[in-house]
Amino acid sequence: MPALVAIVFDLSCSWIGHGGPERWLVALCDTIKKLSYQPAPYITTSKDKVFAIGCGCKREPYNFDILRTIRHLQDMELNDGDDVDAILCETMDILQNNGAPYVRDWANENRLKNVVEAKDIKVLWYKLKTDEDFMKTFVYDILPEECRSRNDSGTFVANTVGSSANGGGAFDGTIRGAQGGVAVGWMGLFIGGPIAAADASDRLDHKTYKSIMKTMRKGTDLVWSRILVPVGPESVMNVHDARSVVNGCTSRVNTTQAERKMQRLLKKMKPLIYGPRRMVSAL
Repeated sequence: MPALVAIVFDLSCSWIGHGGPERWLVALCDTIKKLSYQPAPYITTSKDKVFAIGCGCKREPYNFDILRTIRHLQDMELNDGDDVDAILCETMDILQNNGAPYVRDWANENRLKNVVEAKDIKVLWYKLKTDEDFMKTFVYDILPEECRSRNDSGTFVANTVGSSANGGGAFDGTIRGAQGGVAVGWMGLFIGGPIAAADASDRLDHKTYKSIMKTMRKGTDLVWSRILVPVGPESVMNVHDARSVVNGCTSRVNTTQAERKMQRLLKKMKPLIYGPRRMVSAL
C-alpha cells in the first residue's frame, strides 16, 4: 500500500544557538535518502510520496515547501557557460512584449552591460519567465514610467500605464517571450561576475546610471523576497523525485563542494526564515 511521509521542520529562531542552522538541511537530505535508498517498513512501493514543510518564517509564507524551494534555487545556478548576451536580449524582449514597449529607449543591452552584473540579469530573466505576478509587479511598479508609455509627440508622459492607445502595451495576463510567444519552462541561472563594458556610444549619464542601478536593485530584492515556495498540492512528490532534489545539494564524492552548495542555499533562505513564531503557532 502506498505511503505518504511528512517531514516538518521548526525553522523559527529557536534553531539559532542549537548547533547552527545548517543542521536542519543536513537532516532533511539524510532523511530523504534513507526513505529512497533504505526503505523503512512503511515505504514499500515506488508510488510512495513525501513532502517537507518548514514552519516559523519571518514573513509570508510562514510555512513553506522546502523541497520545491531548494529546486527553485538550484535552477537558478545552472549552465555556467550559457550566452549572457542572448539572455540579456531575451530579458529585454520579454519586457517589451509585456507592458514595457519602450524599455530599450530607457536602457538598451549595451547600457545595461555597463552597470549590471551577469548574476542579476540572470536572476531577473529567470523570474520574468516563470512568475506572472512578479512580471506584472516589475513592469508596472519597478520599471520607470518612461519604459511603458509616451505621448504622440514621442515624449514620455505619466499616468498612462498600460494604455493600448498610446502603445503602453497593457499586460493581458500572459507572459510573452522574445518573439511574442508564451514563455514557459523552469529554466534558471545564477552566475556571478560582471558583464563586459559596452561601446563608447552607449556610455551612460549619471542620472540614467542611477536609475538603472536602483531599478535592478529593487528587482533582485523582490526576487529574493519571494524565493520561498508556498505549500500546495505540488509539494507532495515521489520519494525518488525528492531524492533527486536533495542529491543536488549533497555529494558523495566531494564533501567540500556539497558543503559550499548547502551554504549558498542557506544564504538565500536565511533572511526569510528563523522568525519569532514557533512551529506550533505557525501551523
